[in-house]
Amino acid sequence: MPWLSLFSRSAIVAVTGFSLLLLQGCSPSKEQAASDPDQQAKLAQKDSEANPPPVSGGPDSAEVIAAPSGMAAESTGSNQPSGVKPLPEKSATNDEQADSNRLRQKRLPEDLTPQQLLQYIEGADRDLQVLNNARAPVDGVIQRRQAAMEIIGVKLQASRRVQAHQEATPEQQNSGIRGELQSLSHLTGMGDVSAAQELRELAKKHLHSDQPLVAADSRITTIGFAINDLYAGVPQAADQIVELVNGIVSRPGTDVPAILIMARARELLTDYGHLDQAILVRAKILELFGDATDPMIARIADEAAGTVKFDAVERMILDHQGGAPVKIDDWNAAVEELLSDSSDQITVGYLIGAALGFEFAGDNTLVDATFAQLNSSVPETLAQVRQQIAAAQAASQARQDVIGSEMGFADLPSAPGTSVNREELKNKVVLMPFWSVAFGANALSILPELLELKKQYPQQVTIVGMNLDTAEARLEEFYLQSRLDFPSFHSVSSSDMQQPNPVAVRFGVVNMPFMAVFDKDGKTDSLHLNSTSLTQRVDALLNQPTTAP
Repeated sequence: MPWLSLFSRSAIVAVTGFSLLLLQGCSPSKEQAASDPDQQAKLAQKDSEANPPPVSGGPDSAEVIAAPSGMAAESTGSNQPSGVKPLPEKSATNDEQADSNRLRQKRLPEDLTPQQLLQYIEGADRDLQVLNNARAPVDGVIQRRQAAMEIIGVKLQASRRVQAHQEATPEQQNSGIRGELQSLSHLTGMGDVSAAQELRELAKKHLHSDQPLVAADSRITTIGFAINDLYAGVPQAADQIVELVNGIVSRPGTDVPAILIMARARELLTDYGHLDQAILVRAKILELFGDATDPMIARIADEAAGTVKFDAVERMILDHQGGAPVKIDDWNAAVEELLSDSSDQITVGYLIGAALGFEFAGDNTLVDATFAQLNSSVPETLAQVRQQIAAAQAASQARQDVIGSEMGFADLPSAPGTSVNREELKNKVVLMPFWSVAFGANALSILPELLELKKQYPQQVTIVGMNLDTAEARLEEFYLQSRLDFPSFHSVSSSDMQQPNPVAVRFGVVNMPFMAVFDKDGKTDSLHLNSTSLTQRVDALLNQPTTAP
């Protein structure tokens, strides 16, 4: 993930990214909390207490309390209960394990009609809403996750079976396709790697469907994967995004997701220097939604298209990334104008992201200038925003202080299911990606580059992860799903997320991917948010003599 993306103006930054990670252990952002049951329950508690959603199902219905992420579900209009009677548990075969590693799925009766299957899909959607109710009678991270997976598993089964049912009408089959897309999206948001692969293929298959809503869901999903390709440096990803965006058509029910994915695409294209493509995406947003009669859609589109004030700052950031000098006076003027227009959490988070980029580019002058502007322009009355700034500055200072320090993980345990052999770390360059189940696969998006370096120098370079999850996190399951073949330390975050994770604080971890490089003497050499210049840094370390005995 690029350094700017977590702090973009279309994301709800609030006190997340920085403050939650440092002040509440390894807590994900509000967007990422959609895949974490406890976090989403907390975020929804206020609304659910005021207007608790109806609970579907009879005595056999699954009890759930937190919703995974995914596309908005389409109601079938039925009031059929969603209860699914579980079969006895049994050990999974290898084939069942490979089928997306679903947890404890319940099986549907074999003789259901297409309409009954659609009723199960709708019931699952209602149950996923109940997952937002913090007062629901399920406690514990593991139990919540299992309940969520059961509900999604039922929806996925019903969605696939209605598509294959001989008596299903074309309309019912299309509802099944949308249900399958939504189910796989839920699972992908919960870190299921195999579900992500299935989702990508399914969206590609239905990209040009003659059914508008199926095509719209598939296109939005495919753009999301193209954005991931842009992260990974895949050639032609920028052009592919533009091609996919040009195929978007305004359709009720899909307009907001379409605008949001286009906004993300425009920002990242700008961040990566693909200005021509970013301009095309911006033009498409305005063409489709600029004069929308719905005031909410028009407002979201205006924000997604960007403003001149933001663009002036972005232009300077791009110039800096391209090696062109950015004058302090010009930067200060642009930031001051931006903050005078708005000093809300989104704007401040965006500027904090810019400072983070300057820091990792080695330009501390611009880092200091950015924080000086933030501290002088944001009023004391905005307590949460001020806390956000303070946490970001503390993390920046921590990252400076940790360079040159000893690895110092003698007291840390190995993550469940792995074993770190500390003797094997001696006299080697150690690449340490930080990761968390709460952040999903994005936390390890830098891993292919690390594996390539290890393959290039098998006797001189090794990989050891640093996990920041709570003791209850299902780390062994994540290892299996992600096919990780390296050990990890486990710096345990507090279960209530109220205590800072000591390793996260020490290294100034504010987002993921994040990694540390240790030299052959076991000292912290450098920190990285992506693979840029990583190879050159490792080569330099390998050529340095070892001083440790």
